[in-house]
Amino acid sequence: MMSETTFNSPSSAEDFHLLGLKALDDEKYDLALEYLTSTLAIDPINGVAWNNHGNALSALNQNELAVESYLKAIAYQPSPPYLVFYNLASAYYKLGQWASAMAQFDVAVQCEPERYEAYFGRGLVWDEMSEPSMAIQSYADALERNPAFAQAFNNMGIAFQNLGVESAALECFDNALALEPASGDFRTNKGLLCLQYGQWEEGWQYFESRWQTKAMHKLIWHFDCPLWLGKEALNGKTLLVHCEQGMGDTIQFCRFVPLLLALGAKVTLAVQAPLQTLMEANFPAVRVLPGIPTQEKFDFHCPIMSLGLAFAADSSNIPNSVGYLTIPEMAVAKWAAFSEEGVRPCIGLVWSGSATHTNDANRSVALSELLKVLPSGPRYVSLQKEYRDGDLALALGAGLENVSDRLNDFSDTAALCQRCDLIISVDTSVAHLAGALGVPTLLLLPFNADWRWLTGRNDSPWYASLQLLRQATRADWAGAFAQLHSEIFKLDEKWRKLAIN
Repeated sequence: MMSETTFNSPSSAEDFHLLGLKALDDEKYDLALEYLTSTLAIDPINGVAWNNHGNALSALNQNELAVESYLKAIAYQPSPPYLVFYNLASAYYKLGQWASAMAQFDVAVQCEPERYEAYFGRGLVWDEMSEPSMAIQSYADALERNPAFAQAFNNMGIAFQNLGVESAALECFDNALALEPASGDFRTNKGLLCLQYGQWEEGWQYFESRWQTKAMHKLIWHFDCPLWLGKEALNGKTLLVHCEQGMGDTIQFCRFVPLLLALGAKVTLAVQAPLQTLMEANFPAVRVLPGIPTQEKFDFHCPIMSLGLAFAADSSNIPNSVGYLTIPEMAVAKWAAFSEEGVRPCIGLVWSGSATHTNDANRSVALSELLKVLPSGPRYVSLQKEYRDGDLALALGAGLENVSDRLNDFSDTAALCQRCDLIISVDTSVAHLAGALGVPTLLLLPFNADWRWLTGRNDSPWYASLQLLRQATRADWAGAFAQLHSEIFKLDEKWRKLAIN
């Protein structure tokens, strides 16, 4: 039933339309959609109402229906205004229909070339199409028309970062922060850039603003205790260290837990459930929980990735880079008979991570392409717990062993990694696990790799057993695959010589 009206009994299309507009302004999108649907029931060729109807649908994330409404708005107006084309382009963008989105942003630009929004929209599409150079030009076009548009500076900075141009990226982030100094997103992006290029102290400080970003704000947990970032004494104090993002992050930063114990802290470590058994085995003096306790009382809490800031980590003082995790005895026994020791090398493979990861298109590789560069001879086992469509059949057809049904948690994966002579992985939690165990690992990295792998080096201060195989140019794995083939061939040749002797 309709409510909160300024009309005793709305009856005309105009009445309903005005109510719909007010509901849109008040962000009451369900109510707005109801009023605007009533408007169009009375006046079905009202182009302006169809545009607003599309706005209500878009706000409700019903973008396919929004596209239909915007197309009707265009059809029923002799000279559709800029915003209708811009709105239609935005709906196509939300649907991931890049070509259609770009076409409508182009029309919007033609309608009103002095407005900045559609140029910015073009930049967003170019970003999604992995064309950072084109995105930079679009953001520059938007800034030419609106020099105070901080988000355009930020996005341009990300595009320059994707191209590996540190100085230009930093200038863009600084320009964005000059306009909006409190922005968590802008501060975090600058922090990630600083960390990527080895500016550790500044990087950790800016990275701490991640809790004010749009992506992370929803993950904030509320504790009745202060945040610990390395300043207060911990002797005799209870400290909750809690996971915050991926399992790879937890594996990477749990190395700091012994330092907390050395400070006298009584540590509770809250981790993702698949990591609990592994962490309990490695930190017997720590209470390990599968999930974050929000009702318990602690003296302090610390997100696990904030330990980098708390201990002022840099490439000279990162602890335990050689291997700092061991495997629970039960998992060791379970996988003891797995390897064919002395027969041929066993190589574990991970070629894709979570499909929902924001950088998955860049970090994952196609199994079909990876198989082309794997020399025959070694024994290959898949370390994938989950498979993309068609990958399992392809893997089995190529002779890869599938043990996913036996990988119950990360203790199993750790034990299997240790039974391998070499791990080949893209940037996933398994790469962190292999590094934390000290297992030799070849890590395939995209051109603009994640901050933790730094730039311009083939080793990692975080994990001594990792060798980094980087793309030399964007979206081109040829060079990294050639290195990969060479390293596997050398390993296999070494085993053949051992077998002869």
